[in-house]
Amino acid sequence: MNLSFQIARKYFFSKKVNSVVNIISAISLAGVAFGTAALIVILSVFNGFENLVISLYNSFDSSFKIELNDGKYFSLDSVSVDSIQFIEGVKAYTPVIEENFLI
Repeated sequence: MNLSFQIARKYFFSKKVNSVVNIISAISLAGVAFGTAALIVILSVFNGFENLVISLYNSFDSSFKIELNDGKYFSLDSVSVDSIQFIEGVKAYTPVIEENFLI
């Protein structure tokens, strides 16, 4: 057996003495266990809400988007917006300007 295993076995099977180190170790073990359990519960709840959130925002996020390859914006004169309405399967269309920003 290696030295570290012998030392660990000695302290694992030794007489238990309630000292400050044991109390601090128990408190830290309980804190880590509680934090892990809370994280698992919170992530499970958020995973369950995924379908609800998707169904709420499904009406805002369209199935198809028309975007530019280069640049940010294009003028409505370059695209016949009214012709989009007459494409088969299109129920509605809305011109939207999207941009990322930091507050």
